[in-house]
Amino acid sequence: MKNNLFFLLFLIGIFSATAQVGIGTNSPTATLHVKGTYSPPNTSNRSLFTENFNSWAIGPTGTNSSTGSCTTTNGWEVRSTSSTPSVPGDRTCASCSGKMLYASSYDTYTCNMDATAIVNFPSNPDPTAIEISVKFDYYIRGAGERLQVYLYNNTLSSSVEIANLTGFNNNASYSGNWPVVGGNSYSLHFRYTGNYQYYTTVDNIKVTEKIARTPASYAFRIDDGNVQPGDVLTTDGYGNAAWKSPSIPRPMSSDISQSEFNAIENSSKENQQEIIHELQQAIRERQVLIEAREEKIAEMEEVVKRLKIKD
Repeated sequence: MKNNLFFLLFLIGIFSATAQVGIGTNSPTATLHVKGTYSPPNTSNRSLFTENFNSWAIGPTGTNSSTGSCTTTNGWEVRSTSSTPSVPGDRTCASCSGKMLYASSYDTYTCNMDATAIVNFPSNPDPTAIEISVKFDYYIRGAGERLQVYLYNNTLSSSVEIANLTGFNNNASYSGNWPVVGGNSYSLHFRYTGNYQYYTTVDNIKVTEKIARTPASYAFRIDDGNVQPGDVLTTDGYGNAAWKSPSIPRPMSSDISQSEFNAIENSSKENQQEIIHELQQAIRERQVLIEAREEKIAEMEEVVKRLKIKD
């Protein structure tokens, strides 16, 4: 008898309790309570480093296999227009200032320069792509003479040529995107080969991490396979929902006639009235179900009372 009583009380608890489901919350306050955090899309990039050589007391590490008597005896050197020795005014890029990397084979005909300056990244890139920008001034005209720029993977000991410059330009710039291996160590190599009367300068290096765009995350999403931007969620009155275009607003121009618009507006009103009617019908049906459930609960409570009396 007691087992039957406990079973009936269990059923009453199920029927009488208000069922609430929480997603992302342990304290739902509605039949279906969805709680989440909106995360906006990530569209920003991050500056990995910039280098204008103003704080470099000595030139960057590199190689110098030059022969003969050259103006920059150490290959690449960090100089400025005010230093001694200095960079001649016509050999600095128009948009550069302060200190800069400078290499010159201007001297006697005995100079044959082949020097590489190495600028290491102070930290390893995280994403899989970077943007590199550099400012140059160069006067390179001899056969086989050039300024080559390489993106070098220190971890894998591999490189890719990103620029190969010849001719004359006193205000040149380079900018390009390049794939990288996230977490690997990298450096930029500037290799200058030249002889009598030629030179180049490098300044204003900037490397930016190209962070891949991540879409926003939403707490709530309904996709019926036909949703379009600007659609609204509508119901047929029986709980069946679908995304539909909202009501057509009154046009601000004469793209359609007034009679055509009135026909559309009347049709829209008829649809709205139909939806309202269906919603009212659904509410009435819901009320009938609630009343039936309340009657069922009352009957079961009466049964429990009788069982208690007999027990």
